Amino acid sequence: FCAVLLGSCSLTTATGFEECKVDVDCAASSACIDNYCIRLPEGCARGPGEFKQADRIAFAGVLPLTDSSGVRDESEFAGLDAFTQAIEEMNQKDGANGRRFGLYVCDTQRDGERAETQAGWLATELGIPAIITSGSQQSLDVSGATRASQTFIMSATATSPELVDQFSSNTDSLLWRTAPPDTLQGRVLANILVNDPTYAGATKIGIIYVNDAYGQGLSAELVKRLAGLRTTETAPFTSGDDMSIGMAVTGLVNQMVNATVVIGVTSDTRKILERAFLQSALRRTSGHRWAFADASKDPTILGVPNAVTELAGSLGTAPAQGAGSAYPTFRNAYRTRFGTDPSSFSFTSHSYDAMYLVGLSASYATGGGRTLNGRTMADAMGKVVSTGPAVTIEPSQFSALRNTFTAGQTVNVEGNSGKLDFIPDAGAPVSPIEQWRIEGDGGFTTVQLVDPPN
Repeated sequence: FCAVLLGSCSLTTATGFEECKVDVDCAASSACIDNYCIRLPEGCARGPGEFKQADRIAFAGVLPLTDSSGVRDESEFAGLDAFTQAIEEMNQKDGANGRRFGLYVCDTQRDGERAETQAGWLATELGIPAIITSGSQQSLDVSGATRASQTFIMSATATSPELVDQFSSNTDSLLWRTAPPDTLQGRVLANILVNDPTYAGATKIGIIYVNDAYGQGLSAELVKRLAGLRTTETAPFTSGDDMSIGMAVTGLVNQMVNATVVIGVTSDTRKILERAFLQSALRRTSGHRWAFADASKDPTILGVPNAVTELAGSLGTAPAQGAGSAYPTFRNAYRTRFGTDPSSFSFTSHSYDAMYLVGLSASYATGGGRTLNGRTMADAMGKVVSTGPAVTIEPSQFSALRNTFTAGQTVNVEGNSGKLDFIPDAGAPVSPIEQWRIEGDGGFTTVQLVDPPN
């Protein structure tokens, strides 16, 4: 068998057989590798951007676009739309010095092993230099799966303090984020629970949280901040597990909490609310109030029966949307392109900023005789500083930013999400936190942008 196999390979090589020259010669779920169409991992396919160029620069988005049952996560799709907009804008300006960008997209279905398999294959078989991923736990999973390949990892939504520890210790500074760590969000959310009149009667606060790096980190920060000011009861659950979520909700009832903070992705938040609204102790008529962390900011949670009535006036926090001066330009273009308001979700502006930074890092890596790989792209992030005149992330400024990065010069970059002042040895910026509110008409409004207290 081996002899026959080797003979056939020699024959195809000798005859110059070519199945493909560029990716678009293959099916959408395959990539052109050494002139052969090789199937991508399950759940992966070509996404937005340029795949006709032989020298295109391909990145990958490894994202939880659906859950294990196939239900769409609208927040994640909103982030993917922001990536798409950024890629299209940069390609219109000739990408990285003439080499345009393309994005392979993989749906992880919130499965850590699946994410690791997808990311590991893309890094080793395709040599993808940069992967954009989502969520704290998944970012850690993807980082671990690609560390040996020295892949540059960027996340727009990972906020766990655990990633701060990982940045310098185990990732060789390859793991970057455009959202501030939850040590900052936790401070603002705790202050709201203590000082806002909405929660004046909340002496015992329940914290129902997804039991992973994201939920554990933000829950711990809240408990620490509320110590001595309010009594807290925690209720962890496993994401996507109906029984675990049901037990956590029952725990809140048994502990007789009069306010509950939800720390979980949209699909889990909906399941929590569906069960909670069946419990009289967790209804508005009993005096119970709700508060939310960033991952719950999604209009689909208001599709739960009675949600608009029960949640009207509820407050939440998230890394600030639109704190950057260029945000109105991005927002208008996003509305025109996708027919949706990016302000209705968390992290859309962070996603847009993240993709621009990845594209600029690739520009650095392709200039000055440098090598395009994850290590060089991560080094480019050291060129983003907090001093000097700020240059905004927007289409009209991309060429100037690209030229600055290509030349290896430092630049003060202002994102649509706000200033990108990265914390030394953290891989994440200090930036404002948004306080948002659910209105009685079923809409979301931004109350204010808050600089986190020291």
